[in-house]
Amino acid sequence: MNGVGGIYPHDHGELDVTVDGESINFDQSEHHNQHPTFHFHEGYGQTWHHHPESPLQPWEFERMTVAEALATLDMAVTESTFTLDGTTYDDDHSETTVEIEVNDTSINPQEHLIHDEDYISITVES
Repeated sequence: MNGVGGIYPHDHGELDVTVDGESINFDQSEHHNQHPTFHFHEGYGQTWHHHPESPLQPWEFERMTVAEALATLDMAVTESTFTLDGTTYDDDHSETTVEIEVNDTSINPQEHLIHDEDYISITVES
């Protein structure tokens, strides 16, 4: 974790989103610097940057959930669904699987707060 003046966290991790074998390349201009709290920078590939918002109390920061972070990229995610470009993939359908993991562990994206070095993986097969 890097910080601003050694006080505010600046976390980094990786994001891998694959839908039907096609991976999203986050090193494209449409993904760069789109949100002040969660974003990608040119030349950093799949590495996300997270700047937790203003301190709630000294040394306490408001972190985003995985779902909130993905919403900054115009993606929606729940425990069993993933929405991209207006298409919702639902794990409840027999032909569709939606896996949402952080550091190789299934998570609830609406509850899991992102932290430094989190590897977020979303895999959809339909």
